[in-house]
Amino acid sequence: MQSARPAFPRLAALVACTLAFAPAVAAQQRAVRPTGDCMPPGGTVHELIGLDIPSAVRAEHAQLTTALNLACRAPGERGRSARALAAVLAPHFDVEENLAFPSLGLLAPLAANLPLAEFDVALARTDSLREALPALYREHLRLASAIARLDAAGRAAGDSSIGDLVAALRHHDALEEEVLLPAAVLVGEVVRARLPTVVGAPVRPARDSGGRMLPRP
Repeated sequence: MQSARPAFPRLAALVACTLAFAPAVAAQQRAVRPTGDCMPPGGTVHELIGLDIPSAVRAEHAQLTTALNLACRAPGERGRSARALAAVLAPHFDVEENLAFPSLGLLAPLAANLPLAEFDVALARTDSLREALPALYREHLRLASAIARLDAAGRAAGDSSIGDLVAALRHHDALEEEVLLPAAVLVGEVVRARLPTVVGAPVRPARDSGGRMLPRP
């Protein structure tokens, strides 16, 4: 019986579609989010592809989303600045959660030298991520400008909660640029280095009749 696991080219196409349809996904999420929220809850497309975002990364995105949604409800310039920031941050988070962060779920198995069940998905993700990194970093510049506007609005209103959110957003952006995004790319390099190759293409490990991966000799 033919394996249900999709072939590598199909996975690469799926990643490309994820990027292409990210704005549409965000629009759909806006339609179902609670009244007054300017950020979607996230966690949709990546769950269909088979890699789990590390819980700590998922939790940080969720905390930032909750805090920004509260800021969006603030009156005056604080609310306007928060909503302007959310318009940039929501699709950015969506791309990260569908393209970059799921591959980080392989860090612990790789460090423990365990067999990988989703190596083909990770390679499709990380190869696409490497190409997308310049655009993601340019988007961080747009985010920095929007965060600075929110910071100024919070200072003018004497709103310490806005200051706390701004600090958390800046810390998260730095963490992404310095650690998370490079680590996601390195996952692909490590996976590729551990696989046998034929003419430079990854070779699927042998599996038994039950579909379980067999140990390498």
